[in-house]
Amino acid sequence: MLTFFTSAAFKYFLYPLFGAALGIFVKHATRNDQYAKFRKEDVAVGLDLLKTACLTLLVFATDKSAALVASNNSLATAIIANVANAQLVVLQRANTSLLRQVTDAWIIIVLMIIGLWSLSTLVRKLGWKNETEQHVMLGIAIPLSIGILSLVLVMAKATT
Repeated sequence: MLTFFTSAAFKYFLYPLFGAALGIFVKHATRNDQYAKFRKEDVAVGLDLLKTACLTLLVFATDKSAALVASNNSLATAIIANVANAQLVVLQRANTSLLRQVTDAWIIIVLMIIGLWSLSTLVRKLGWKNETEQHVMLGIAIPLSIGILSLVLVMAKATT
């Protein structure tokens, strides 16, 4: 089971598609029973997927930030204890790697929030044909594609 959940097929294909399918199911299942017929607007879950990707990356960044604090403490302890240079180099490389991951994650989170805001504005301004019906491309397909792609990219970032 662990092999399945760590496979590239799961991380980059099944997880994003499952996220999209679950969003579509929830959107359809929570509609008022008198309007229970499936509508194309049920597929408009791209913004939700982008939000999920952003929150997933936030959890990743938080975990890496905690690891960075522990790494900094280990490095400080090693310096005080006057450990061999070879061990200090190993600790410093680990510290630098964690710092880079945390910094990258926070930059990406800021960019994703800007993207979420921009995409929601696009959908609000140009994504609707009328009060109840969305345009297929601007209201549904483009946000859905961006949402799925963002989940794929976050899974790639979180697992490297």
